[in-house]
Amino acid sequence: MNNWSEGTISILARIRNQSSQADGGSSFWAALNRDVADLAASLSLSTLSLFAVDAFSIEPGVEVRTRYLVGLTGSLLQGLVRGRDFAREGRRLEPESITSESSFRLVCSAEAAASLALGQAVKVASAELQQLCEAGDSPVLSLAALPNSSGDFRPDRPDRPDRPDRPDRQGEAGGLLIPVTVTLTSASRLRTQRVCGLLLLGFSSAHMSKEEQLLCEQTGHLLASLLSRPMLSLISTRFQDDSAASPELSRRLSAEQWLRQSICAVHSSLDRDFVMQTLADSLGRGLKPSRCLVVRTTGGAAQVLHEWEDPDFSPLGLGRTSQFPLFACELLGRLSAYSDLSLLKQEGRLSEEEYDMLSFDGIESMVGLPLLQGSESFGVIALVSSKKRHWSELEVECLDTLTKQASIALGHCLDFQNARDQLFHAGLMSNLTGQLISALESVSSNRKTSRPLVEEKSSESPEANLSARELEVLRLISSGYANREIAQRLFLTESTVELHASRIRKKLKLKSRTALVKYACDRGIV
Repeated sequence: MNNWSEGTISILARIRNQSSQADGGSSFWAALNRDVADLAASLSLSTLSLFAVDAFSIEPGVEVRTRYLVGLTGSLLQGLVRGRDFAREGRRLEPESITSESSFRLVCSAEAAASLALGQAVKVASAELQQLCEAGDSPVLSLAALPNSSGDFRPDRPDRPDRPDRPDRQGEAGGLLIPVTVTLTSASRLRTQRVCGLLLLGFSSAHMSKEEQLLCEQTGHLLASLLSRPMLSLISTRFQDDSAASPELSRRLSAEQWLRQSICAVHSSLDRDFVMQTLADSLGRGLKPSRCLVVRTTGGAAQVLHEWEDPDFSPLGLGRTSQFPLFACELLGRLSAYSDLSLLKQEGRLSEEEYDMLSFDGIESMVGLPLLQGSESFGVIALVSSKKRHWSELEVECLDTLTKQASIALGHCLDFQNARDQLFHAGLMSNLTGQLISALESVSSNRKTSRPLVEEKSSESPEANLSARELEVLRLISSGYANREIAQRLFLTESTVELHASRIRKKLKLKSRTALVKYACDRGIV
């Protein structure tokens, strides 16, 4: 249950009414500036500011520039405006005082970037905000802190060594960063969600209760939703100023949606062949080359393992190539795009014979890069065209991103295969060990039960009529020794051993050597 005061509710209602009628003019932003500052005061927040994001998307480890729009700066952003100390004056940053320095750069960890992209708030540690405050003309907010198992907030990097006298405040939650998201629709009716703004909330005290922090977070999310429409209006106005920007935005939106779907597809399996074929199919359908090839380069040869072919180029789309020129793979030793291979022939990078070979295979243009499996190079991914084609920067960027994701997926496949092989061998060894133990226990049990029978033989048993030498010969015969080996062991002639064997069969009334072995085993003589 929310515990908003009447003043807070009144301010939020006023912002909602203004946002619903926002036309993007300066009067709206000036009124919003006052309302946001009043809202910060009602929640006891030292900072509540709205910043515009100047990047198409927030990526892990990539710096994103922000621009101040409205709000109360408090003590956190005093270094963002040169020559004015708004912290001590307790004043908000008015629109007319906005300069190029009224911004900060944002660097996110993978977890923080994913949370912001999903519209979730990210906690900011006090140490991170303090570093932003002291950064001066070029501040960077690095969201590298992660919650540990106990729920406390800890950065994954050590504290600043140049301030040993500063108490440890890294575990304190100093504020929140809440994304303002808008939904954009491209010309092809593809809808995508984009983070276009960031609300920075700074707690007045690091010892605010959890209930107070939760109330601030709920208010921030509500404020972010109310600001979606004016932020969308701001973005639309910005892109409408350039007639060429709208088609470019539409292309990037379509490419981003396709890229997300393709990344999900290559990570959907732990089968290596499936991942590589999905990579080829996704690039083929998305970038529309004549062919997309996954080539393995080992042993001084290049072999095509997986291929996608344009249905217009091959009506059934089932064409497969067994070989691919190794010299063409060498051209793709790093991310490379060639719009016209005839230029390489003129530059001397391709011989006449090599160019004719590529032309005969219908390759006039090519783009590709190495495909890694684990830490080793597996081969290349090549997109070829049957005609001269300009590979745009967006297409090359998508190829690079998806291939890197496929390399990560192939690493997972390799780890899974190794783990499965280890489990198989462990299970096999366990079964063999169990069988060996069972056999040893069986032999030991048979010996324990058979020895008393031998010792307690009655004088009426047939083997009682055998002499000591004949019993010894019988044991060796039952153990599988030939007459020559028995003779060597007992220092007898081979004919003498055969005579003993004949007498044994006669006394035991047995007809063959095999019967002697069975008899000895049944009686426990062995």
